[in-house]
Amino acid sequence: FVPAEAALALGSIGAAHCLGDATIGACAGIEHARGAAPAPAHGPPPALPGSGWFVDRARLDAALAHHATQCGVELLQGAGVAGCRHAGHDGWIVRVAGPEGSVELTARTLADASGRSAGMPRPGRRLDYDRQVAVVALFPRPDIPRMLVEAVETGWWMLAPCGDDLAFVIHATDSDLLHAWRSEIGRAHV
Repeated sequence: FVPAEAALALGSIGAAHCLGDATIGACAGIEHARGAAPAPAHGPPPALPGSGWFVDRARLDAALAHHATQCGVELLQGAGVAGCRHAGHDGWIVRVAGPEGSVELTARTLADASGRSAGMPRPGRRLDYDRQVAVVALFPRPDIPRMLVEAVETGWWMLAPCGDDLAFVIHATDSDLLHAWRSEIGRAHV
């Protein structure tokens, strides 16, 4: 799901057309629920963002990559981090290797999203925020006009289109609560 406000951000960098290239269909908004818990006394849950678009993430990524290269960005396709070292106050030196060879890049900050199998060195400050995990399933796409989200005791569920003919359902939870997600499958409203 990409909210309508994203078109403004993409437009500000001349990339609004990328969104159109990747759109699967309009999204009428986000329908949300709080599982079996009663609504709080002060009223219904807060409104979530309204309309936007369901997008094919692979097509959006390809359109944005193409736009970036048209703007002069060097795109290193098929490349990955081959080495990394801390360079003191200068930040980091990252060696990237790919089919065309390797190159060294510098960065003030790194974001390591590779999980426990991380191959990056750990000197300096590292921030761990949580142990969130997700269980994801793909299936033939039903006719759904909006993204469905449900908060439950062990995390949250989400259902949304994923490509022209598929949808996905995801359950995000804490890794130590993962075993409890099985009991929620029959109770989920999504």
